[in-house]
Amino acid sequence: MASPTLLLSSKIPSDCGIDDFDLVAHGGRLLAVCADSVSNVYSWDPAADRWREHPLESPFDDPDIDIVEIVGIAAVEADGRIVVGGGADHQPFALWDLETGAVRSHARLDHAGVRRARGGVLGGRPVLVAGDGSVPPRLRIWDARGDDATEPPEFHAGFESTGDVAIGEYDGNPVVVWGQGDGTVTMWDVAKGEASHLPRCPVGVTGVGMATVDGEERVVVAGEDLVALADPHTGEWFEPEPSEEDEEYDEDEDESGITCMDTGVLAGRPVAVVGTADGRIQLWDLTTPRPIGEPARGHEEDVNAVRVTVLDGRTVAITAGRDDHMRVWDLAPVVDW
Repeated sequence: MASPTLLLSSKIPSDCGIDDFDLVAHGGRLLAVCADSVSNVYSWDPAADRWREHPLESPFDDPDIDIVEIVGIAAVEADGRIVVGGGADHQPFALWDLETGAVRSHARLDHAGVRRARGGVLGGRPVLVAGDGSVPPRLRIWDARGDDATEPPEFHAGFESTGDVAIGEYDGNPVVVWGQGDGTVTMWDVAKGEASHLPRCPVGVTGVGMATVDGEERVVVAGEDLVALADPHTGEWFEPEPSEEDEEYDEDEDESGITCMDTGVLAGRPVAVVGTADGRIQLWDLTTPRPIGEPARGHEEDVNAVRVTVLDGRTVAITAGRDDHMRVWDLAPVVDW
């Protein structure tokens, strides 16, 4: 069986592991905005394989927080500028102008640190979404055009920290999907300020997304060794039927579970791509939902982030790893439909 084909591998100039990245289109080019394991921020242009470092100002007037720490990073274009947001376990969320490094806005110091972040557009507004590590955790939505530190809308759910966040639409309304380590999955209708709490997910969440499957909108989650779908209207979960090849997952012994996920469309069919703690990249057919093809093995350590996008006319997965590399994978060789 075929596996995703490696198109490009590029090492970050800092020689440090890459904790997270987000994609942003700017000036007709696709850029990956990356945070490495010592909180350096770089942009990477995969079409030209070109890296650029972006020093960022410290956002807080506090002698105890005089450096920038970023584990979860998000990026979006607003008014022709790339706005980047991020934070870490011990640093609340802040927003910067990527080109100048100037602080645009920041959270209060009593906000918890950041676990996951994502940039995107909600109802025509460029936003940055951040889920924190408090108990219960909070999800905040920041307007990327704002230049002040006004309190953003925040939502609460669950009892474990944020596993992942995603931006999408449901019934034509902008929504944010939020998954947590205890299996809590919540979909927020941002315009209405209303929450749909799904029944507990069968796994602790490390990836969330949205997909249209057979004409129906679904929430997609990933964790451990599973990708599952939920109907937001009924709350019903759809899991893959077990097969003879499936191995029983043992969370105490298996250190190769899913660490990240993104959704997309490949040859007209909804798919998910997951990365794992042992460096694998696996494509899933969401109409089944089951893995298809063989996993690709390119990263030597954890895959920390993945995005599905179109690059030079190809549907690709871009991945970032603890092994200091960004990689681009062609998904087409796996297609069997």
